[in-house]
Amino acid sequence: MDTPIKPDYTDYKTISDENKKQFMEMMRLTMPELHIVATMMERVNANPAILFHIMSHMADIANGTGFGQVHIIIEDGVVRFVKGEHSTKLNEPIILGKLLDNNIPE
Repeated sequence: MDTPIKPDYTDYKTISDENKKQFMEMMRLTMPELHIVATMMERVNANPAILFHIMSHMADIANGTGFGQVHIIIEDGVVRFVKGEHSTKLNEPIILGKLLDNNIPE
């Protein structure tokens, strides 16, 4: 009876680590912005799904009015909500006629 082949975890880990190192170097050379994000995410062990939602809301604001906020609601170490909020910049007085000449909005 043949004995089953047991995978060598040490060899697998060595090969996997070397592949990852080469991939990260290739990314550093070809896509430096993405390399920075990948390095930071690995450093803090961040969940990429959360970053995706934050970036989506940021892009919505940037492509819309250009003004807004992204709120991240965290409860017990779990992100419960990521909420993007568009704003419209007005710089208008609430009550007309109350502005001094040197305080006219642009």
